[in-house]
Order: sequence, then C-alpha cells, then structure tokens
Amino acid sequence: MNTAKYKTFLVETITQKEMLENQKADLLSQLNRANSLLESLRIAQDIMNQVGVLAQSEIKDVIEHLVSLALQFTHGPNYAFEMENRVVRNQPETYLYVIIDGQRNSLKDELGGSVVDVVCFALRAVFWAIQVPRTEPVLLLDEPFKNGGKQEALCEMMRHLSDLLDLQFVIITYDSRIVGIADSCYQVTQPNGISKVERLK
Repeated sequence: MNTAKYKTFLVETITQKEMLENQKADLLSQLNRANSLLESLRIAQDIMNQVGVLAQSEIKDVIEHLVSLALQFTHGPNYAFEMENRVVRNQPETYLYVIIDGQRNSLKDELGGSVVDVVCFALRAVFWAIQVPRTEPVLLLDEPFKNGGKQEALCEMMRHLSDLLDLQFVIITYDSRIVGIADSCYQVTQPNGISKVERLK
C-alpha cells in the first residue's frame, strides 16, 4: 500500500481546511463589523427621525394657529387647521388636515376649492415668515383664489396676514373685488399686441 500518496493527500486536505477556516473566521469578523455598523446606522437614523419630528413640532403650533386664523376669517369659526408629524418609511412626514366642526379632513378630501386655496395661501405666507434666512417681504401670487369663495372675507384675511407678518402681496388677478382692497393697482392690456401698463390707483 502506497502510504506516501495518502500522506500527501492528508497534508493537502488539512492545509486546505485550515485555509478555509481562516477565511471563514475573516468573513465572520467582517460580518460582525458590518452588523455593528448597520446597527449604528439604524440608531443614527432613528435619532435623525426623532430630531426631524421635534424640529417640526417646534413650528407646528405657529403654522396651525396662522392657517386656522386664515380659515376662520374666510369660512367661519368652525374651521381650523391641524398638522400631524409621523415617522413613515424611516423618515419624518407631515400630514395636513382641515378641521370642520371637529371632524378631521385630509386636503385630498372634497373640501371645496376655496378651502384649499386659503390653506395654500396661508401656508405660503407662514413658510415665508419662518424661513431662515428670510427673503425680501414680498410674495408674488397668480390668481391665488381662483376657486372663488367669500371675496370680502378673503380680502380681509389677506390684509390681516399682511399686517401681522409685515408682508407685501403682489397679486395677478382678473377679480375686481381684490383690486378694491389693493393699496396700488396696475392694469395690463395688450392693444395691437403691445403690452400697456396703466396705474388705476
């Protein structure tokens, strides 16, 4: 019996086994480091999400109050605005609701276009007020109340927000009732295809 052949085979097998065990140990070590890093990243993500929710909560009351004020000016005291901050799909998200007679309604619900117009208008003004650094105190809006509504109340709300935030609204509109409350008004016409600007007041 040729024992040398088997001895060589045995040595090679043992060597290969030791090499594979070393590779396995290295891979397990890398896997443990990767799992540890992944856990650290999960913890960091949770912290960032919580910080995001807390940061949103800091301004939540201000936004809710001012948008509710705008809705109450235009639609009555039974209207309010509410925000809810949640962590969804590992990121902070904000959900917006209009409260009517205590009932929470998503902005996707059938609320009537004028309600959505007022919420959008008020949010633009509020977001301008809380941004850092702030741009010049002017918002340019094109037909912000295209869905109609109680025009006198809308005008009153605009004037109140303008005074409250020291903010100027430049509004492009065909609605003569909005023109009525403007401090300054310009009419743009196009006789013969040439733009003509005329100051009305």
